[in-house]
Amino acid sequence: MKILHTGDWHIGSFKGPERDGVNLRSFDTQKCLEKMVRVAETERPELALVSGDIFDKAARYDERVHREDLQARDIIMGLSKCCGKVIVMRGTPNHDSWGAFEELKAHFELVPNVEIVMTPQIIQTDQFDVAVLPGFDKGTFRAKCPGLGKEDEHEALTKELANVVLGLKAQCDSGKKSILMSHYTIPGCNTESGQVMMLTQFEPVLLPECLIAADFDLVAMGHIHRPQKLPNVENCYYSGAINSMTFSDEGQERGFWIHEYSADGWSRTFHQTPYREFVTFRFTDTDITAINRGNLDDVAFNWWRCNGGVQDRIVRILYTCSYENSKALNMALLEKAIYEDGAFYVAGIFPEKVDEVADRNDLSNTTDPEENLRQYLADKQYTEEQIQELVLKARPVIAQAEASMSLSAGTGIFEPVEIEVRNYRNYAEEHFSFENISFCTINGQNGAGKSSLFMDAIIDCLYEEPREGELTGWIRNDEKARSGSIIFTFRIGDKVFRVTRTRARSGKGTLNLSELVGGEWRNRSKEKQRDTQSEIINILGMDSLTFKSCALIMQDQYGLFLQAQKEDRMAILGNLLGLGVYEAMNKIAWDKAKAFGAKTRELKQEIGIHNATIKSYGDPTGEMKQAKADLQTKAEKAKEITKERDERKLELLSLQEAQERCNKLSESISSLTAKKTATGQNRGAQAEIIRNCR
Repeated sequence: MKILHTGDWHIGSFKGPERDGVNLRSFDTQKCLEKMVRVAETERPELALVSGDIFDKAARYDERVHREDLQARDIIMGLSKCCGKVIVMRGTPNHDSWGAFEELKAHFELVPNVEIVMTPQIIQTDQFDVAVLPGFDKGTFRAKCPGLGKEDEHEALTKELANVVLGLKAQCDSGKKSILMSHYTIPGCNTESGQVMMLTQFEPVLLPECLIAADFDLVAMGHIHRPQKLPNVENCYYSGAINSMTFSDEGQERGFWIHEYSADGWSRTFHQTPYREFVTFRFTDTDITAINRGNLDDVAFNWWRCNGGVQDRIVRILYTCSYENSKALNMALLEKAIYEDGAFYVAGIFPEKVDEVADRNDLSNTTDPEENLRQYLADKQYTEEQIQELVLKARPVIAQAEASMSLSAGTGIFEPVEIEVRNYRNYAEEHFSFENISFCTINGQNGAGKSSLFMDAIIDCLYEEPREGELTGWIRNDEKARSGSIIFTFRIGDKVFRVTRTRARSGKGTLNLSELVGGEWRNRSKEKQRDTQSEIINILGMDSLTFKSCALIMQDQYGLFLQAQKEDRMAILGNLLGLGVYEAMNKIAWDKAKAFGAKTRELKQEIGIHNATIKSYGDPTGEMKQAKADLQTKAEKAKEITKERDERKLELLSLQEAQERCNKLSESISSLTAKKTATGQNRGAQAEIIRNCR
């Protein structure tokens, strides 16, 4: 029995060239998938396993989704025509959205040999029972089980996955072979494919010991993009991605497996797809200097023309050079040369470190930062040329600052709904609801925890700025308390949100944002914790200082705004008036200035080292002149020897011609001598005949 094992198709558009509005790199994925279908048509496998991440982006918009859905349907239908059974499993939620798989399920509902699987279940075939364990959304788990610390959450999820695997195995028919197909990380796998290695102590994983205990006859995994066999689990394989996607995939093969089971056991073949290759060239200061001096052809020959290294590939250039060389580099000319030599796409020409400095500018009455800069420079009597040059330099800083600014996603009154804590300061567990309260006072002895629950807990949950200055400072002082949690629910207008923050004594923490929709909590967290924090600030429309100045007046901080430094007051007003972009611009420019200063010091140190090295070599200029003089003398001597050689060649040619004539004469003499001998013999014979006749 043959089993086709594939996954991580990542159908979608990637950064690259377009034609008629269609991303050409999507065609690369299509070619790889078509190659897989052609192999399936030849091999005729009884079972095809597609182990998740069919699509690349879960975020949907109509035109792209329609094209990608059609592409996925076409490939799955192609497999269904030449495979006995096709099982397509949902992968991670950030790639395979629930909606996309519902559409696939509806489309293939009347195709009897295609199964679209979104939840754990057993798919039965004549020879195999296939246990399917799709990916899941951790945010959904956190929304349903709030308050778990990072370690507790990891332990719970990993344990739950193990239970599901063992439960699925128990449902398999003991009289048939069994297969597990899933989409998780297994500790011990090789993740060198651009995916960040998930720390096994903080992320849910499929443990090898669980798979060994379940004892499936084949484990067909997706999620890790490098195709491989796991060394610590029998018959456990990752299919790998069908196509290369980023420069992190550079130098790695892509394709799919054909597993075959017979009476002699398992055998398998890896089929490579026509994936697009990535290549990176790292230019040195010498290369950039040569290009700036007009020797681009020499650099190109050294790097790629000698072996066709850019043909049909996605290329990027990373260079390290002096600031002056970087300014002088004609990137457009270099990119043009790469394209002319056959590159499919030039992804970019980037310095290893950006050494740019932009001038600081003041805030004027105009709301457009670029216009403010122009007006400020004009007031300082800069020329129009200088203004244009500085504006061009400032645009990246302005764009970066504007991109980093958050705009309030919610409008309406901010109202607390409830606060719940576990192992928080002097509270083991506590819960308080603000519902149906319009005015109240909280009374108690000093140190009882009034401010902790009704002020600190809210601030720590939303922003985590503990008064101790340490992130673990708010965990209850009890050796049994391994971690703590804060759950704060609030209302903005007609929307209700819940923020859940946990922190362990090890320092690790989680952050979850949920929204109450139709009576159910929906996960609104981002993939990264810092992005989730930005989303919280975006919903509230203010940072911590602004929040404490106008929304939650902290104890003994009633005059926080009036007592704050001028810069802090400006920051608060900037947030309220939407002028925080200038502070962001100032920070970005300051960071760039520091980076440039460090680079300048580094370059000065290198220059000093090079000057000392040159000095230790003596007088290279004088030695060069002497070497040139010696070279000239040797060149003249070589010219004389060449002339003498040519004369000897002419004399040799004459002798060779004479020898050839001599050889021809010798041949003629030999021929005539033989003829004379033959004639003499003939005359003797004739004389004998005459004598006999007489």
